[in-house]
Amino acid sequence: MDNEKLNNIEIEETTKAEGEAQGGVAQAQAALAELQKERGKKIIIAVVIIAVLALIGWRVYDHFFAEDEDTGTSAISVKTAVAQESEIYTEAPITAAIEAGEQVYVVPLMAGKVTSVNAKNGDYVKKGQVLFTIDSLAADTQVTQAAEGVKQAKANLDRMQVLYDAGAISLAEYEAAKSTYNNAASGYKSASASKAYYTVTAPISGYLSSFNVTVGGVVGQSMVGAISDTSDLSINPKVTEKMALKMNVGDTVEIYVSSLDKTYKGTIISVGQVPETGGATYPVEISINNGDSSLKSGMFAEVKVKTDRVEQAVTVPTQAVFTKNGESVAVVLNGNIPKIVKVTTGIDNGEEVEILSGIKAGETVVISGQQYVKDGEEVKVY
Repeated sequence: MDNEKLNNIEIEETTKAEGEAQGGVAQAQAALAELQKERGKKIIIAVVIIAVLALIGWRVYDHFFAEDEDTGTSAISVKTAVAQESEIYTEAPITAAIEAGEQVYVVPLMAGKVTSVNAKNGDYVKKGQVLFTIDSLAADTQVTQAAEGVKQAKANLDRMQVLYDAGAISLAEYEAAKSTYNNAASGYKSASASKAYYTVTAPISGYLSSFNVTVGGVVGQSMVGAISDTSDLSINPKVTEKMALKMNVGDTVEIYVSSLDKTYKGTIISVGQVPETGGATYPVEISINNGDSSLKSGMFAEVKVKTDRVEQAVTVPTQAVFTKNGESVAVVLNGNIPKIVKVTTGIDNGEEVEILSGIKAGETVVISGQQYVKDGEEVKVY
């Protein structure tokens, strides 16, 4: 093989090698670009996370350890309230059904066939209103006969009066005629009264219930309905001895009716002085004014009875008092300077707590951030 051919072969191989090398470089460059792209994403994510953490940290620092602009010193941010002198109490719930203030049963005084009905279940009726009538034919006959008997007895008495005045009859005969007349008059009065019983009227004003009278039916001398006066309702719970000792006649109580989602005012009317026969509970009566007629007999209600109560107590929000080194303490502010004071507490109803010692009415107490406060180190109120 001559030199020219050798040279051509070498050139071809060199060109091929250069092409392969250039391809490898291109692949390496592409891989490097992809790596840089992935690394860029990770860097961006890391930067975002760091920024979020920095923002959270700044807000925490600003809330609790913000620099005081006037003094240039770090100050704890706190929230405050003022100690009040007010009534404080705890409540105990009692659940019972609402009852009509007065309920009267409708009972006919005479038996017989019903001739007319003038009311129905659910009607509001007024006292004296006619509910239904009973066939009174027999009563009418009795009244007519009684009236005739009175007429005859009166005529006989008048005749005997003339004879007695003339001395023609004795006093005994005159008195007998007079007695006959009085008996006749009494019989007429009784018959007339009995006739009224055939017209059955409402004994009180209220709502009619359990009314089962129909025209043509026969009623006896038994209950045919009931009338409930719901203008003044009552609750009659049975309470324990301990609860009875906490309730006083005349006390006002709150009454919550869940079906109406409404609270009413009630007054304790009576508290039993002895337990019910065969039991250990005491009967209590609580009246409710049903002025808007929204309440109905039979609804269930929750009576909130004030148990432990102090009418004039120094009170602060419950969260103002906390435990430190095993003692109940609170933070009192004088301007922006805090002082941690030991307190003695009384009634705590979950919202307010009675302060027996350590805080006076009118003093400012810390109710948020107090756990971070140091005695004498200025705070910032927000």
